[in-house]
Amino acid sequence: MLQNDMFSSRGIFRHYFDHLPEGLLLTDTKGCIQHANTAISSILGYAHEALIHARLESILEPSGVDRRGDDESADAKIARSARHQQGHAVDVWLTSVPLLGEGQAIGELITIERVNRAFSQSNERQRLQESVQEIMSYILEKSQHVISVFSTDGVFTYISPTVTALLGYRPEEVIGKHSAAFNHPDDIRRLLEFRGLSSIERDNVRFIGRVRHKDGDYRMYETTSEYIRNESGEVIRTISFGREIIERKQAE
Repeated sequence: MLQNDMFSSRGIFRHYFDHLPEGLLLTDTKGCIQHANTAISSILGYAHEALIHARLESILEPSGVDRRGDDESADAKIARSARHQQGHAVDVWLTSVPLLGEGQAIGELITIERVNRAFSQSNERQRLQESVQEIMSYILEKSQHVISVFSTDGVFTYISPTVTALLGYRPEEVIGKHSAAFNHPDDIRRLLEFRGLSSIERDNVRFIGRVRHKDGDYRMYETTSEYIRNESGEVIRTISFGREIIERKQAE
């Protein structure tokens, strides 16, 4: 018979038992449940009263070979399927620790955890990351800006897919080439002066110049650049946002 005096008062053990986030069961030597904590209800849906004096095996699905972890000791985790109160199966990890009284077995302490608890959290983070990536991809594809990243020597390391719709180039036709190759020859000197501003204490600058479309024509573009610096204050890359301003220039 399992000693019930551990639960006779609201002591530290009882508080720990009731509030642990993992499910806990106390069984006697015959496998009958004597106590269950509140976490069991959230995992398997059973009220406390429905479990008392029920056999542990009655809430577990029939199992062939238990899947154990690397540790083959008596308290190693075993993967089993438990039967939810609503009828569906729940994959759980079971850990069994023998309880002894005066040198003799008086029951077991059973820990029950959802197998997919950590995995579901990881999957949720992955889904969130994929969702953010989808949103960013949509923005990059539908934006009316050409978003680009340059190395310190002015070579494209990234350009958004919008470059195809706005300037006619495929991204692979631009990446790896110097930005000056796409600017009007008369604007090159100003462009180099513009790049020289990265050496002073400014994090962003604005440049207006002519950018060559793939069809050979030049379009007037306003480009705002953000300088990304390392801990020493040195520029390590430049992120630029360019948009065509032909209507504004015509108005001017």
